[in-house]
Amino acid sequence: MQLLLLRHPEVFNPLNLCYGQMDMDLKEVNPQNVLELKNEIDSLKPIRVFSSISNRTLFLAEKLNLHPVQKDSRLNEIHFGQWEGKPWMEIPEKEINPWMYNYYFKATIQGESYSDLFIRIDSFLDECIFPFQFLDQRILLISHSGPIQCILSRFLNINAYTIKQMTIPFSKIWKIELGRNQRPIVYPPK
Repeated sequence: MQLLLLRHPEVFNPLNLCYGQMDMDLKEVNPQNVLELKNEIDSLKPIRVFSSISNRTLFLAEKLNLHPVQKDSRLNEIHFGQWEGKPWMEIPEKEINPWMYNYYFKATIQGESYSDLFIRIDSFLDECIFPFQFLDQRILLISHSGPIQCILSRFLNINAYTIKQMTIPFSKIWKIELGRNQRPIVYPPK
């Protein structure tokens, strides 16, 4: 099986807001880039498509004319709770510093920790991916940086603190080959 991971297009965020699960407008999407991405996905022929329930991922699925799309909230970005919609620079140090030093276990106020996100993603993988890993098929996931980092962490066997430093490019496809008697093979975007 080949698992395809696709991050949504870049958001319009001139105020550097903390946005997590908050809906944000997208930067203008170049039609040529959409066409190239659509051609790449068409050539890969995924038989199933999953998306977070975020407008930015569903927008991309619509632009790529992907049907049907199975919406799954477990693919949503991490929830930053009370920080969502606030400029990062306005989040008080007494709140952000403890989180920055232990974001894997420390949840934001009324939000999630990264361990919460990993639990969500593991649940999705256990239910929707692993039962099909030995079949000759492709599954496309349209999601966000955090969930994609979690998935890559699992397949690359990289700890959460290290994977968090990995940049997940917008509108690019990661490919993970899963099969019998082999370690997963990960192909980063071109």
